[in-house]
Amino acid sequence: MPLDYRIIAAERRVLTAGSGKVTFPDAVALMRAMVADKAIDPAYSELVDLRSIQSIDLSAEQIAELAKTRIFAATSRRAIVAPVPLSFGMARMYEAHHISGGPATLRVFTGLKEALEWLDAESSAEPNPG
Repeated sequence: MPLDYRIIAAERRVLTAGSGKVTFPDAVALMRAMVADKAIDPAYSELVDLRSIQSIDLSAEQIAELAKTRIFAATSRRAIVAPVPLSFGMARMYEAHHISGGPATLRVFTGLKEALEWLDAESSAEPNPG
């Protein structure tokens, strides 16, 4: 399967990764599996790693359709790592269609380090019990 995910409960994160050629049916199958997986806490963050993707066969309409699927809470941070111009452009299109519940809950990065730093900043920003 070109897309798969792994739950990292200790980090309260889901790691989604892809390789090879990704198509609309692949993306739909992944999202259906994730929606059905009761082990995914909607409050978890998500890291989407597209570094091993060789091609993406998705139309603008299909990307917009995928962006409507809700797996995570509106306030959960989601980072997409897309270092190649094609995957970066597709990820930015997804980001544009994504409706978040707050400021900057989905961001696209070209590097893994920056994406992880941004996701990890969420956990260090715990509210102060004044």
